[in-house]
Amino acid sequence: RFTNDLSSSVAELTSSNTLIVAPNPASSKQQISFIFESQKNDKVVIELYNMHGSRVADIDAGSAVDGTNRIVFQLPSEIQAGMYYVKISGNEGLNAISKLLVLE
Repeated sequence: RFTNDLSSSVAELTSSNTLIVAPNPASSKQQISFIFESQKNDKVVIELYNMHGSRVADIDAGSAVDGTNRIVFQLPSEIQAGMYYVKISGNEGLNAISKLLVLE
């Protein structure tokens, strides 16, 4: 899901229980927001994979609380322009995948 509008994305999130990545597409120099719904307090890990399936970044996102969560992340400088998969997972069943398009 590509989006630049966080307010409408959060409303959509609560009804669909998905991972929203914004802005999307993003510049390689931008901060990225990961917005997701958690049903429980949970330890969260975010992983970034390239289109070949290789993990290119791990983000220790800390803990999520019950409800809507937003984690802000600066893309690592070695991330090149291209399409990526973002996977978010937790110890209590949280699991979602979204695409991220990174522009130069």
